[in-house]
Amino acid sequence: MADKKSLLVDKNKMPLAMGIAFVAFITQFGGGFASGAQIKQYFINYGI
Repeated sequence: MADKKSLLVDKNKMPLAMGIAFVAFITQFGGGFASGAQIKQYFINYGI
């Protein structure tokens, strides 16, 4: 049963998939979103 390969996840391609997902997220939202800087600046400017 250890020889059976999963059809859903190929672990050899996982680093590539994670890299593509990371780049897509950062280009869409920017680094400020991930660090919390944009959210903090919004609440400083506009309040809760």
